[in-house]
Amino acid sequence: MKWQLSTLLPKKARLVSQIEDIGADCFAVEMWEKGVTLPVRIFGVPAGVANIIKQEALASGIDAAVSRGTVICSVDITDVIILGSVRGLKRLIPRLKRQGFSLPVLASELENLLEPSASDLFIMRDRKLPLNKPYIMGILNVTPDSFSDGGLYITEETQEAGIKKIFDDGAKFVDVGAFSTRPGHTAPPVEEEMRRLLPAVKIAVETVRKFDGFVSVDTWRYETVKAALELGADMINDQSGLSDPRIAALCAEFEAGICIMHNTENNNGDLLHNVKKFFRDKTEEAHAAGIEKSRIMLDPGFGFKKLPEDNYLLLKYFSELCNLGYPILAGLSRKSMIGCVTGKPVTDRDFGALAAEMAALMNGAAVIRTHNVGKCAEAVKIAEAIS
Repeated sequence: MKWQLSTLLPKKARLVSQIEDIGADCFAVEMWEKGVTLPVRIFGVPAGVANIIKQEALASGIDAAVSRGTVICSVDITDVIILGSVRGLKRLIPRLKRQGFSLPVLASELENLLEPSASDLFIMRDRKLPLNKPYIMGILNVTPDSFSDGGLYITEETQEAGIKKIFDDGAKFVDVGAFSTRPGHTAPPVEEEMRRLLPAVKIAVETVRKFDGFVSVDTWRYETVKAALELGADMINDQSGLSDPRIAALCAEFEAGICIMHNTENNNGDLLHNVKKFFRDKTEEAHAAGIEKSRIMLDPGFGFKKLPEDNYLLLKYFSELCNLGYPILAGLSRKSMIGCVTGKPVTDRDFGALAAEMAALMNGAAVIRTHNVGKCAEAVKIAEAIS
């Protein structure tokens, strides 16, 4: 007899559909938890506590990797990697809750990991955006010196036409910026930034309601943020990563959305860990300022203080960022990381950028920030058809 075998993607939706397909009992559908693994790394655990975690993991039908010497406590501290299925993690959680050494707190954090990866809604002002599909954010730079489209949207006529085209082509957001962040840029005085930006924000606010869209403003200067919010902007795209804590307070006051971008040097080598820690710290800061979780979006900051290989590492493991519990924005359009691989100049990077954008989208991105909305919108439709 020749057996017919087929491997299955270890994802909930795929396993549920296959269990249903063979005509299994409805109660058997929950067996999908046995087929999906969720490895978890825990940093800086005392050796004795790590041994407890490992023993409880084994008792739960899964396992935990620790550094050499942990079992005999010849090391003081170790990281722990829990390896096992979702079902095994669910068995582990109550066992940890019965332990001491802050393990009940760890159990609660593991429970949070098993919750849905993000809220069902992203809220800006009094409007709610369902997160059941990906969205496109079109870029409108009202600058003379942006790396890709500097000087294209200087007059009110070109700004209005550009905003209308962005939404006609399929965007849900327009991101208006007046401060170039290209390599080697010179920051304009805040007065100049506001002179460029605020007329465009006013036009955008008046225009997007016709398209049921949203206005994002790309700035991190307090005076500019305040003026943009007073004009009715829906979200602040803070590329500085809340370097000015007053920005969070302003967004809370106006009940606006905020996108927090990672924009710091990577000093200890573990980029993914650093980005995740940065986001945990900054979201706590935002919550403390009064911003609700449903109003926060995160951006890993492709191209900002990162080497090309750093950018591709983030893209490769993008789905890990999407497990943080917040919608993730991916801004890859025409970045130097595209040119490093394709060899193309800025003016000819749209196809390479589109490939990177779709990689992010298929790994959980909620919003794609792009220059070429039309091409991106077509690709998003294909990605939605696949999902």
